[in-house]
Amino acid sequence: MSDKDLIESFTLCMPDGFIISLPIYKGESFDEKISSFMEHWYKVTNENPSKFNHFDIKDKCPKCGGPMRCKLNGNYAMVWCIDHKCRYTNIEEGDKASERMFERHGLKVKTTHKTGASAIFSNAPIKKNK
Repeated sequence: MSDKDLIESFTLCMPDGFIISLPIYKGESFDEKISSFMEHWYKVTNENPSKFNHFDIKDKCPKCGGPMRCKLNGNYAMVWCIDHKCRYTNIEEGDKASERMFERHGLKVKTTHKTGASAIFSNAPIKKNK
């Protein structure tokens, strides 16, 4: 298709923060094109989540109760439902994003309320220097 057939270009932000420009050409349905792209994105990222730095989290989707996935983007945690029909997404920041980072690496955090100090617990063995 040529540029003359281009009607419009839309920018989509995927649940993990990936941004793409999606062209719409003459004869194409806007809704069908977006739906098709979304289904393809969910299929590809669900086949190999680690390739995209996605990881499963213990929380359940507040909308449908299904499993959820996360990707860390700087100081933010992008969280979404794995079910592409549900389309639940959320952006977490601050303490919640830090908790997701610890969860990603299998660490548990306990915060004391009196001092605000945090203790990080791990199942990994402690290495002793000889």
